[in-house]
Amino acid sequence: MTNPRVIIWGGNPEQLHQVTKLIAGAGVLNIFPPGHFLSEADVNPVPGLVLLIQDGAFDEVMPRLEAVQKKLPSTPVIWMADNPERADIIQAFRLGVKDCLLFPLQAEEFRQALEKHGKSNPAMPSLKRWGERLRQWLGIAPEQPAGSPAAMWLKESVDGLPEGLLFPAARHEQAGHEVEVQFFGSFQLTVKGQVLPLLPGEKVNALLAYLLYHHQKTVHREILLSRFWEYTSPSSARKSLNVAIHTLRQHLHDCMPDIEFIQYYNDNYSANPELDIITDVDQFLGHWHKGRSIEASQGPPEALEHYQAATSLYRGDFLEDMHYEEWCELERDNLKETYLILLDRLGTYFLQQEAYRMAEKVFRMMLEKDDCLENIHRKLILCQYRLGRRDLAIRQYQKCVEALQKELNIEPSLSTKELFQLILLEKGIPWVV
Repeated sequence: MTNPRVIIWGGNPEQLHQVTKLIAGAGVLNIFPPGHFLSEADVNPVPGLVLLIQDGAFDEVMPRLEAVQKKLPSTPVIWMADNPERADIIQAFRLGVKDCLLFPLQAEEFRQALEKHGKSNPAMPSLKRWGERLRQWLGIAPEQPAGSPAAMWLKESVDGLPEGLLFPAARHEQAGHEVEVQFFGSFQLTVKGQVLPLLPGEKVNALLAYLLYHHQKTVHREILLSRFWEYTSPSSARKSLNVAIHTLRQHLHDCMPDIEFIQYYNDNYSANPELDIITDVDQFLGHWHKGRSIEASQGPPEALEHYQAATSLYRGDFLEDMHYEEWCELERDNLKETYLILLDRLGTYFLQQEAYRMAEKVFRMMLEKDDCLENIHRKLILCQYRLGRRDLAIRQYQKCVEALQKELNIEPSLSTKELFQLILLEKGIPWVV
């Protein structure tokens, strides 16, 4: 068998040093500078993986990603960057990136990503041998056997799975804080244990939500005027803002008469920094980032607790009851994308561990949010088949076809069609898609 071929595209000298130090000797490497044009000679034979390194602005990486998607549509792409923006990570996944690795690279995380995304790729025929060689090269101990506690926990929990085992109830981390804010689902503000009723009118409640969402910083008056009264004359907008702030202060004064909840200084508004404020969004993102950090250093099983805690906090989309506030839309979309990425990591891990019922539940939750996620349809089809439900797997394929046709007016990709044909023939079914 030939060694797997990996394209490394982009990167400054320090980034390339980290990557090549970890992967050298484990496969055939083709390293291209950022400005390289991807020719036909570069993509033949088809590589097993593409490592796309961001060494500048994200906009400079997008043409490279588009070129890879055009010339190598079935090749997994791993995006690598230093301190990327959250919006850039979300956009990268939207554009087809399979995983994101952060510098400085962690050997175990790097090995897991390379193995995971090459598992079902026909261009990686020697993956198992390559994985063993890579572990030796990196000095990593062999993976836990099937009888390890984590593996046993997953397999023993497949049948009759209790609801709370996969997604335990959200921890009451907010208890004891002066101000507790719920953004996921309906907006709710709790002050000293008392849930405050919302004021009449969406605008004033949206203004309060905006200030609380940005409670760790000040917000200039002009930003509030443009966010909430963009199409109003300047004098009317200032008057409306003053009235709204006064109304909110009066409303909040009843619960906290000894402290000024909303402060104003030098044309800036803010929630009083002396207040002990906790929000479900802060907790959600905290668990997400903590889980990623633990996964990088210790592996996926140790990160499950944080991933599950983050998922349990997502009671609904961000401020889903505020329909006409444009500022909510971007945050709502970004948080939803993070939620879907989080679920995909959970579901894919369960799928790899053959915990098919757990994986099935996760993938169904994702499709409830967006039924045009074709790769999730594929994973759900595979779960159904592995659970002995060939008929439901076939039906799921038909649902995928209908959703893509109705919403996007496209047909399923070749990968999805090939999986469907393999299930019809009942042979050559991959273990991971």
